[in-house]
Amino acid sequence: MTQTIPKSHISGTVAAIEPRPHTSGRMINAVVIESDMLDEAFPASIPHTDDEILHAIREAGIVGMGGAAFPGNVKALTSMGNVDTLIANGCECEPYITADDSLLRLTPEQVLDGMMILEGLLHPQRVVLAVEDNKAEA
Repeated sequence: MTQTIPKSHISGTVAAIEPRPHTSGRMINAVVIESDMLDEAFPASIPHTDDEILHAIREAGIVGMGGAAFPGNVKALTSMGNVDTLIANGCECEPYITADDSLLRLTPEQVLDGMMILEGLLHPQRVVLAVEDNKAEA
């Protein structure tokens, strides 16, 4: 069995490994990281094959935002060859949430890179980045 090394969205020190609430409603073991406030990125390798892309999606823990937190790699696998339009939804769901706006302003190249990787995997006819008209900087 191959052991994978999990990656974090922040840089810092592991403070604990303990049960935490999951979107499924269950408690699952989680790694608690004390941020070093440096926000240093882990050097990433870019996946090239379909299998590498699906593996990277799974290892990143990307899941659907619905209550079931459906695995993103399974969604991508079952959509391959069946996508007309790939939409990267950069529209916030609430008036005071600005995560999408911040992501698009601070790391636009990474957003576009991700869209191009998915385009290569899913082969849609169109690729759309949806941004609210009140987010001019994004």
